[in-house]
Amino acid sequence: MDKLAFISYSRRDAEFAISLDAALRAAGVRTFRDERDIRVGDSFPERIYAGISSASHLIHIVSKESASSRWVAEELDAAKVRQLEGSGFKILPAVIDDTELPVNLKHIHFADFRRWRDPYEYRKGIGDLLRAMDVDFLTVDSALVAWWLATYSKIKTSRARISHSFGILDVYCGGPQWFDLNPYGQDDWLIKSFQESAWLEAANDLLETINSSTIYDKRLEQIKKACNDLQTNWKEVSRHHDARQNFSHLNSMRASLITIESLLSDLETEVTTVLFSVMDHG
Repeated sequence: MDKLAFISYSRRDAEFAISLDAALRAAGVRTFRDERDIRVGDSFPERIYAGISSASHLIHIVSKESASSRWVAEELDAAKVRQLEGSGFKILPAVIDDTELPVNLKHIHFADFRRWRDPYEYRKGIGDLLRAMDVDFLTVDSALVAWWLATYSKIKTSRARISHSFGILDVYCGGPQWFDLNPYGQDDWLIKSFQESAWLEAANDLLETINSSTIYDKRLEQIKKACNDLQTNWKEVSRHHDARQNFSHLNSMRASLITIESLLSDLETEVTTVLFSVMDHG
């Protein structure tokens, strides 16, 4: 079964939940965490129950805060029903303070995070959870961490320019009605705005920064591909100078920008959170 961990917690324990989420994802485990995975407009109960139904494990964060949370109790009840189905679904308690386990979980061995701010104790707890999920305890590659920290200022600058360009495309690709409202008729405004945003220089700088490293990371390869796709589609837009004809190219550029931002965000979350919460501070 593909590993997907539903993280059940009180919002007052969000600091620990976010750190745990990043550590699990760094080890290759997919996760469901409500603040990230429930979007505006979604039905909260429907998304919660669907998340538990699709999960292989529910990590129940036990604390004085979660003990008084109605939603955490609802999630635990749904997980108990799911466990009775005999599909291999497991509930994994993770205790972060001196609160006792719920009565219906007292027979289950728990991961001990009561001293989770101690890097050694935290790392041990993560290892216990991963072993319970039959997942190898992987750490963030030290070379990747070193590269990220050494190049972070350059990446941050490129990322800011690319995000500005995404804002321009977001307006332009907001829908076909834009072409009826566009006072310029053609795409002169788009070309001028893009040239002023210096996005091409930012994409080139990002590619140069990644290519300067000998590290192989799948996400870095995907970022390189997205940067190249971005440039290819922009050449088509610049060549035709007609936004109506190039709408598919513009949407492809927007998709590339989303990919770049998402992957950079994932890398930043992994490296910074795991670096200071999982890896030993030696």
